[in-house]
Amino acid sequence: TFALMKFFNISQNVFSLAGFTLAAGMVVDCSVVNLENIYRQMTEEGKSPWRAAVEGTQEVGIGVLTSTLTTLAIFIPIVLCIKGVVGILFKDIAFTFTITMALSMLIGFSLIPCASAYLLEKESKSAKQPLWKGWIGGTSLQKLYSYLEKIAASTQNFFLQTVSFFLDHRRKALAFVSLIYGIHFFSIFLLPGTDLIPIGEFKEFVIKIKGRKGTPLASVNEKTKPVETALLRRKEIETVDTTVEQEESKIFVRRKKAELSLRRADQYLEDVRSQLKPFVETDIEVLDQPKFDSTEGQGSPIIVVIKHADESLRKSLTRQISNSMKQIPDILYLSTTHKKSRPEIQITLDHRKLRDHALTTQEVADLIYAEMEGIEATSISSEFSGAPYFNARALPIRVIHEETKRLQELEELPLLVRDEMTQLPKILPLSLFSSIRESKGDEVRERTDGVASETIFAHLKTERRSLKEIMKDTQRIIGTPLIRSKDVTIESSLKVFQDTFSDLYLALIVAIVLVYMILAAQFESFVQPLVLILTLPLAATGVLIGVTLWGFYMNVIVMLGIILLVGIAVENGILLIEYTNILRKRGLDRKEALLTAIRCKMRPIFITALTDITGTIPMAFSSGAGAEMYQGFAVVTIFGMTTATVFTLLVLPLTYALTEDAYDLFSLGRLKIKTMFLLSKGEPL
Repeated sequence: TFALMKFFNISQNVFSLAGFTLAAGMVVDCSVVNLENIYRQMTEEGKSPWRAAVEGTQEVGIGVLTSTLTTLAIFIPIVLCIKGVVGILFKDIAFTFTITMALSMLIGFSLIPCASAYLLEKESKSAKQPLWKGWIGGTSLQKLYSYLEKIAASTQNFFLQTVSFFLDHRRKALAFVSLIYGIHFFSIFLLPGTDLIPIGEFKEFVIKIKGRKGTPLASVNEKTKPVETALLRRKEIETVDTTVEQEESKIFVRRKKAELSLRRADQYLEDVRSQLKPFVETDIEVLDQPKFDSTEGQGSPIIVVIKHADESLRKSLTRQISNSMKQIPDILYLSTTHKKSRPEIQITLDHRKLRDHALTTQEVADLIYAEMEGIEATSISSEFSGAPYFNARALPIRVIHEETKRLQELEELPLLVRDEMTQLPKILPLSLFSSIRESKGDEVRERTDGVASETIFAHLKTERRSLKEIMKDTQRIIGTPLIRSKDVTIESSLKVFQDTFSDLYLALIVAIVLVYMILAAQFESFVQPLVLILTLPLAATGVLIGVTLWGFYMNVIVMLGIILLVGIAVENGILLIEYTNILRKRGLDRKEALLTAIRCKMRPIFITALTDITGTIPMAFSSGAGAEMYQGFAVVTIFGMTTATVFTLLVLPLTYALTEDAYDLFSLGRLKIKTMFLLSKGEPL
């Protein structure tokens, strides 16, 4: 696998290695089923090791191949259907998992039968009892083995007796199956809301200090220093990095220890806000710093764009929507584009008075510019040694005022003019030639698709509801009759969330169809694959328990785990149905074939389920950087496989029998209708 990764330029990152970890338990499934069947035929049916290796592998070969293909086929829709950043990230998981499982299947069909024939023959010749019992040693471990054998026998008897009872009582079997499916389908509706990417551990946050428009850099720097000092006094702070700009400064803070609880993280940030508020007179924002930017570089998780050519109507819609969005409890900070304005001074010149005093507009404008921005007094020419003259640089020297001019000072700006009567020079203030007033000018002018627009930016709390619920509230606001939906669009994280889950639902549907097609090709039937597909909801209760215990929303990671379960959950059913069909071809009736299949295949089913579950336990309980990006896989696999395995052994044999009876009744009814139709026409049967 590592050689193929290098060949295809796949790096060893969090996602590619997560594919390895996810396949760690499943990589032995093929070998376990083959080996168990070889060993059972040798011990129970008395076949020689070589014959058992050949016939045992042949007997379960098609079932094992099909179960592996259903698992691998799941990644086809994951790679093809999921677009954007999420699709790019999970291509590495798909690659490593697929290659690992394909290679494990080759080992299971080649090395395992050969090694079994050689080692089992050597074991049977060297000792009367199996060789592995000699490896255990110790009376206590022998007792433990005997105790575990009793538990296994009791469990097997429970499943056999339960299935046997319901096979003899069809109505009770139908009621039992309906109850089980009802519980699991009801669990689907209890699943938490959908979300994008899990936030993970909280360790870094950013503080934004926003000054008034036009605030100079030095003033912002002075307001930032007390905040830095207060942060450095906190013992849990590790580093404080500050960037000061005109009008705004940003402080990036890193804690010594990470916080896993979002509730405690939200309380911590609220405590920091309360502590820092007295230090800053203007706006201050304290936000968590997510590891994964789901805003597509736009900064704010929620962005609402209002497009309209009419400026007054556009600004009215912006105010209306922003005021309504402030009522959403999960929104922490909210700002709009029209608030991004700079103070400016508007000077309207009286051209008649300018002409009367022989002044031009250009002369007055140059004087005002020199007063406000300074004037270039001279320049210094700098020549590099040995450089020609045309490489010389002119360094301008500008004379500027240290303080910004106030409105009153600008009104008193002296203009040198000639008196109309005496033609002598005199000084008059600028206010005599103009009207001067303060106003606010737009700092930003936006156009979206060529139409003038305004934008609303919203930041969310650390502990919040799912994005699906926030999306519903936002869509309800912009969907009111007073707001035309075609003029309002949602961008940033909510847009990514919408697009990603549309792709995920499509991938889930395609995955189910692919699995059904593979099963139909194997069983050459349309009914039996449907019976196996019906085992998929049996994992729903386990998924609900897992995400509830771990506090997950139905985020992208969890959804991908559910899609993966589509291929994994049917593996147990494939072994049961395949072996049941083999036994029925050998002459056993349906009930006996089902019970024999349960008795013979329960051991490999439980072993493969345990390897799948235990292989992902380290992922479920891992912590640290990047753990949130694969925990959802593990939790869904552990709890989904647990419930799917248990209920498959109980429900699948009953569903198999009930659907076959229903199909027989349907065929009999169709035959009766056809017979009556032929008799009514007087035609021979």
